[in-house]
Amino acid sequence: MMQIKKKTIEEIFWFLVVFLLLFLVYKTNFNHETESDYDKQISNSSFEGVLGDNFSKIDEVHFSHMPINYFLDIGAVGGDEDEYEALMVISALKAIENSTGNLVQFRQVKNPEDADLLIYGIPPENNSDDRFITEGLAGPMNMSNNVIKKAGVILYASKYILYAQDSSFFIRDGELWESTEYNPVDVIGWRVGHCKDFPQTEVHEILHTFGLGHKYDNSHSVMAPIIHPIQSCKIKELDKEIVSCLEHIYSNGGKEGNCSNLEMYPWGEEQEPADFKWESLPISYSIHNCSDTQKWNLQKAENVIEKYTGHDIYKFQEDGNGQINFYCGQSFEEVLLNKETDFWDSGNYFPAAQPYFYFNNGTISNVKILLFAQDKQCGGMEVHELLHGVGLKTHYGIWMEQEVEMCDTNNMLMDRKSIDKIKEMYGIKNI
Repeated sequence: MMQIKKKTIEEIFWFLVVFLLLFLVYKTNFNHETESDYDKQISNSSFEGVLGDNFSKIDEVHFSHMPINYFLDIGAVGGDEDEYEALMVISALKAIENSTGNLVQFRQVKNPEDADLLIYGIPPENNSDDRFITEGLAGPMNMSNNVIKKAGVILYASKYILYAQDSSFFIRDGELWESTEYNPVDVIGWRVGHCKDFPQTEVHEILHTFGLGHKYDNSHSVMAPIIHPIQSCKIKELDKEIVSCLEHIYSNGGKEGNCSNLEMYPWGEEQEPADFKWESLPISYSIHNCSDTQKWNLQKAENVIEKYTGHDIYKFQEDGNGQINFYCGQSFEEVLLNKETDFWDSGNYFPAAQPYFYFNNGTISNVKILLFAQDKQCGGMEVHELLHGVGLKTHYGIWMEQEVEMCDTNNMLMDRKSIDKIKEMYGIKNI
């Protein structure tokens, strides 16, 4: 899920609108269809309240009238899949209406030019980073001061690669052998991986069009920027503070509430992770509530990094808190996951670690790293997390892009990008 700047979404949507208008002109001229009185009434309905602002007491961005007229055209996959997604969108609109006691209302119109809100579906985006697949783009498209004159949503159908298993038998050395092959099959649709009980993606994107930004500090929020299915499919309703904000705005200040804890449009730039540097080496680290196997794996990871950098990077601190603090035994279901969450590469969607970085006046003060389900005999994420702790928040090389098993540390594949970055940051000269 992603919030985008006005210029980008405006270009995409107006291209779609122009295309649809040309199609409508073609359809009218060649099929000789006439517009009924009811159609004309619906077409003109979006002009109600446009000249005035029914919520003029509100400083936050808002639509000027109710109901909000929306145009819906999924048309991305075809057949039952698109029909399913259209129902999910309508369900999302109903959820917003019900949560605000119908202070927010929606009405469907037949023509995009008559809509305050445009909702489209398109095939999935080609995304090189599978961890952060874009499921939608949304936001205000046209503003007049703090009034939203036009807004839009683009929903991307999901694309998953499934593996079909084929088994065959053959004879070798007088014995019967079985060969199993896995053939990748692309699956495109709206139902795969979807939260069935609550249309979270659709609600998230529609709320962007109201000017609501992302919630970075709460992975249980419908406005969390990254979908974590383990937690997000447990979401069954809009956050209370979001409802409070919408009720305050669309009662024209008549209901108590505010939007003070929410990021409202215009949104700031979403910053990519920035590397940091400790004042000096070595950096102390401590281990809390972890098994002996986990302690050993962290110390092996320390030796691996120091071997390839040729420098004492870390210092294990037996008691108390270090600059980097590892904690084990906590359930990831109770933790607020965020964009920093690291996942296992095994294909199963389970968090491996959750790092938190704490700064004081722009200077790193301490790092806290939660380790989940660390029961692998040879380790897996320890090198990765120690590199985060030393200051690498960006994923540079293979150690930062995949699990690093340490069964044979003498023959491990070296990650030159990460090692070179550490040397550059701390002025370590090559031996």
